[in-house]
Amino acid sequence: MTEKIHIGELIRKEIHKEGRSASWLAGKLDCGQAYIYKLLKKSSLNTDLLLQISIILKYDFFDYYSKHLHQIKYCPTVLFSTCMNEKVHIGEQIRKKFKEKNKTVKWFSGKLHYEQDNIFKIFKKSSLNTDLLLRISKILNYNFFAYYSNIVNSQQFI
Repeated sequence: MTEKIHIGELIRKEIHKEGRSASWLAGKLDCGQAYIYKLLKKSSLNTDLLLQISIILKYDFFDYYSKHLHQIKYCPTVLFSTCMNEKVHIGEQIRKKFKEKNKTVKWFSGKLHYEQDNIFKIFKKSSLNTDLLLRISKILNYNFFAYYSNIVNSQQFI
């Protein structure tokens, strides 16, 4: 079995490696230091927040998820031509990929262990928890994290 990703710990290590502090990151995110300490204890984060942190630290944390998917023989890495300033509406991307698969909402809700109504809510979300997105990526055999990686990597050259 593959190792679970603890994104808070990975962020903490990168902050330390860069010689930065939790208070520095709190200043960049315009939040309190206590919030940062809570965040660093979390194993999963909201994708929009992780995108902000990735851009601030100039580090692609989404790549951990892509490598995890590749390691367990799910979806190959996909390259996207996402505009640098484009916001990912991940629910819409999931809906598109779901439609391409020609599966039913009942099938998807069963695989995800969610009520069918919640599937439609996912399609409307612009951001998701990274653990949920990882599960969806596995079910639909598609690397949704590559959308975010593309944005992070394009921001590093601005």
